[in-house]
Amino acid sequence: LKHRRDSKVFQDLTVEEVVKEVLTKAGMNSGSDFKMKITGSYNKLPYCIQYNETDFDFVSRLLEQEGLFYFFEHSDENSLMVITDDIGSFATCEGIDTIRFQYGKNVSDISTVWNNPAMCDECYYAAKTEEVVSGKYTTTDYNFEQPLTSLLTNAETGIGVPVAGSDTYEFPGEIYSTSDSSSLTTKRAEELEAETVQLLGKSYVRSLRSGYIYTLTEHDNSSFNDSYVITEMSVHCTYNEYHNEFKSIKSSTKYRSRRTTPKPMIHGYLSGKVVGPAGEEIFTDEYGRIKVQFPWDRLGKNNETSSMFIRVAQMWAGKGYGSMYIPRIGMEVIVAFLDGDPDRPVVIGTLYNADYTIPYAQPNNKETSTILTRSSPKGDAGNELRFVDKKDSEEVYIHAQKDWNNLVENDRTTHIKANDKLNVDETRTVEVIKDNTEHFKANHAVTVDGNYTLDVTGTSENGTPGNFTITVKGDLSIIAENISIEARKAISVKAGEGITVSAKQDIDTSTDAKYKVSSKQDMELNTKTNFTMNATANATLDAKAKMDVKTATLTTEGSAKATHKGGMVEVNGQGMTDVKSSGIVNVQGSIVKIN
Repeated sequence: LKHRRDSKVFQDLTVEEVVKEVLTKAGMNSGSDFKMKITGSYNKLPYCIQYNETDFDFVSRLLEQEGLFYFFEHSDENSLMVITDDIGSFATCEGIDTIRFQYGKNVSDISTVWNNPAMCDECYYAAKTEEVVSGKYTTTDYNFEQPLTSLLTNAETGIGVPVAGSDTYEFPGEIYSTSDSSSLTTKRAEELEAETVQLLGKSYVRSLRSGYIYTLTEHDNSSFNDSYVITEMSVHCTYNEYHNEFKSIKSSTKYRSRRTTPKPMIHGYLSGKVVGPAGEEIFTDEYGRIKVQFPWDRLGKNNETSSMFIRVAQMWAGKGYGSMYIPRIGMEVIVAFLDGDPDRPVVIGTLYNADYTIPYAQPNNKETSTILTRSSPKGDAGNELRFVDKKDSEEVYIHAQKDWNNLVENDRTTHIKANDKLNVDETRTVEVIKDNTEHFKANHAVTVDGNYTLDVTGTSENGTPGNFTITVKGDLSIIAENISIEARKAISVKAGEGITVSAKQDIDTSTDAKYKVSSKQDMELNTKTNFTMNATANATLDAKAKMDVKTATLTTEGSAKATHKGGMVEVNGQGMTDVKSSGIVNVQGSIVKIN
């Protein structure tokens, strides 16, 4: 295992499953080369990275992290690696269960021991050591899915020589919930306790092995006479000398191997590529996280299985507000690691490369800054907010690929120091709930190529101190309940063709001065009923040529005097003509003919 170095990703697996996979791929067979004797339950690791480590170091630190340990069962056929968390897995040393203590009975020639069977089960040196340990282990961590939940927890130690008030505090504790934290602190306290009280021994007993139990007897100090499990042993052997040295703890002690294998740290940054399912352009979860394929991951599939969901740093992150940019599949991202832990990646930015190029060619557009998006899926354009800072060509450009909606909760003020131009290719609607005031300090021109409709439910007023002209290329219609036109001076109505005035009821025209109607051609006055002309003073009908008055009955009456006068006056009745007066009738002329 020490000759195999790798970098790879494990996801949603327990430590037991990860270790089994590593050992199997290293050529070790489950059951014949190693076996698992796990009694406890262990949570799945959401993300576990073997980063530039040998298989031996990777497996060792995982076992140490979870409080697991291993020993070997040796036989003539093979050596079986036993991985366990239970001291009940330890067996008694083969062929011997007790060792007699015989102080100072050591020899230089191994043949002396072998020729004296009584010495084959003797321990000639035994000493106890006690370490000073912290009285308490404390740890905590942070889970972004439960940011307000405190994961602070501790456990006290009870073996060795605890220092009053002492505390071993570690952060981060690699815990994700309160249940994890209590379990982990118990393991860490047991780790501190496990080897604080040890028995160190030297013997000639050849059947002693690490991970096996023996019982020490015949020691002068009766407290030494107990059952022990060997945690470490070394053998010293030459052609004529043999002895072993070992460390052991009481077999009743809950054993946890110490964490001596360091976890690799990534104190810099790594680049990666955003990945996801085939056919998708954006792949994320409810937290806006993404998945990343790292260049060193030779086993990754460049899809949604390449990593766990990784958080993405944003410019601003509030409670329901802030900024949000989700890196899309194919983009190159730069990844940092919280506390340098390979298992805790976070995306902190994106990078352009030869495939994902910059939006504006450089250095020709070096004064241009932009936020340019791309419509999804399969879009070839998008929204843009662009700033051009080139001297005398400064520009702010906003492009909406489809809709652009603005909402102003209070006032909006726009000040344009030069010209303003608005082009609308289709329909424009402006709705003002209350008053609308427009002030044009110079001219105001409105050109309507089609119809123009003005609908006012209340009163409409249009006032101007100068002239007011309406020019319509088509028809102009004004429809209202009542229409009143008032001019402080004259009113002139002029038509290129005819003028028609009609009403379903009376038409009244009046003037305080002279009323004149003239026509360059004929003029007709028609009525289907009576026709009345009234003048408070004189009435004159004047025809330069001829005037005909035709009716069924014609009455000419003057309350004082009626005069018919002309160069020649002709009264002609087709039937009968009566000239009648209640007074005197005078017929007078230079010649009077009555026939």
